Amino acid sequence: MSKEYYDNDYLGKAVKTENFDRLSKEAERMISSKTRHSNWDKLTETNRNRVKDAICVLIEYGNDVAANGGIQGGFSIGAFRMDANAVPKPDEAKAWKRVNEYLFRTGLLYGGVNVW
Repeated sequence: MSKEYYDNDYLGKAVKTENFDRLSKEAERMISSKTRHSNWDKLTETNRNRVKDAICVLIEYGNDVAANGGIQGGFSIGAFRMDANAVPKPDEAKAWKRVNEYLFRTGLLYGGVNVW
């Protein structure tokens, strides 16, 4: 993933250049694992861009987590929640939902069917 694509095509939130490579590599590993290490080079350009956008979602999420000092504790009782600090936490479930929305049309989430 290039910082140029992230900044100019995806239009992602600002990420420090020194953090981008680490976040990008981790996001690529996570998407590769989710897509069962599929060969993305065989995809159409549209679907390759969907994969790149899914990677960008995870870069943004990782950057948000780092900016908030990592995932930190708190506690909740029913609807009441008390955070360790008042900074809103990045929503991991929302990030993965967005990843799935990008990857769904690529066919990379289909695991196939076993025939006995």
